[in-house]
Amino acid sequence: NVLNAWFLDAVDPGSAHMVDSRNNSKSRTDPNTPLHQNPYIYINPGESIIWRICFFRLNAVFFIIFCVKGDSSTFKTAVTFFPSSRCPPPILKAAIWVLDILLIPEVRFSYQVCSFSACSADTPKVDAVQMKANLAAGGKIYNVNVRGKRGNIVQVYPSVEYDFVPNMLALSNSDMIHFQWTGSDYNPRRGCNDATGGPPDANTFSTDANANQNPRADRSNVVLTSHMGNNVPLDYLGYDHTNADLTFNAKKAIANKTILSNAPCYNSATDSATTAQDCLHTIMRLAYLNQQSDSGSLAFRAGKPCLTQTQLDAINNEDVADFHPLNCAKMNAKPFPYFDGGILFLRKYGWFPFFSSRNNNFSNRQNIGIICVGPQCKVFVFRY
Repeated sequence: NVLNAWFLDAVDPGSAHMVDSRNNSKSRTDPNTPLHQNPYIYINPGESIIWRICFFRLNAVFFIIFCVKGDSSTFKTAVTFFPSSRCPPPILKAAIWVLDILLIPEVRFSYQVCSFSACSADTPKVDAVQMKANLAAGGKIYNVNVRGKRGNIVQVYPSVEYDFVPNMLALSNSDMIHFQWTGSDYNPRRGCNDATGGPPDANTFSTDANANQNPRADRSNVVLTSHMGNNVPLDYLGYDHTNADLTFNAKKAIANKTILSNAPCYNSATDSATTAQDCLHTIMRLAYLNQQSDSGSLAFRAGKPCLTQTQLDAINNEDVADFHPLNCAKMNAKPFPYFDGGILFLRKYGWFPFFSSRNNNFSNRQNIGIICVGPQCKVFVFRY
């Protein structure tokens, strides 16, 4: 019932929680303005017909649900997908994404493995209990998106270079941030000094074919840094070459502790080990876009791992290394431009600058932002 209610709410244009783009021009005092509605329930604004495919597991049986946005009467009765304790096979997930690419623009397929499922998929874990508690305490969810496109300031005009929106947030510890964005894989070809990273076009997902040409893809990530004037990450390791005698597990433990000490989603004075793991997962997901375990990405690249630094260094052509689809340091293994970072809870007061390590060619092309958590935080807007 909870699952059905969520979908019915999502596809019902009359729902109080539904964002309707036709209301965009309404004033902020109008109860129907999108400012008063929930943007996390609306599915793909601007598209006339959307089929949503959702796998979920109940006991040992997988089900599949189809629905169409805008008409709840078109809900199909859930049908048994296949009885098994296994996840839907990766080849089927890949086939759904291929349909999404090949079908006419008016019809859009998407798939989501719901939280009921034991499957590994690119769907972030959400602590619904904590979210409800924060909302009850007066907290809000702030969406952080990315605007702009691939290229330098002249090439992208009248658009802009990549920029977080908003790029400054002054929040309380009851507030939450939803990092999510999309982009395009069909920009003009740009590389060298004008843009960085792949994947190549056309994308083979696992080989360097076409990686000798400038790509067209948008990708963005979030990495913590020490100051908005910097364009290098915070120390995510906590050790260096002088600690060569450390075991892998010891290095991992030090790195995890170092990351958590600088993360806004964990407070060592009050939070549990479970909260620490959830925070660590969110920070790493934002940094690497879940390329290592995104089941769709793994299906496309036939389970091949990201290239190591040694393997990248062995590629003689710097552009081919930069654009290779298995170069996860450049976010190239993410096969599509949409990314859902999930909910970032703010459990610690402080100043948390962040930037995109992918879109970081030069100082005039920094994609950077700031989160300030605490009662003294303010954002000043200067008007000229």
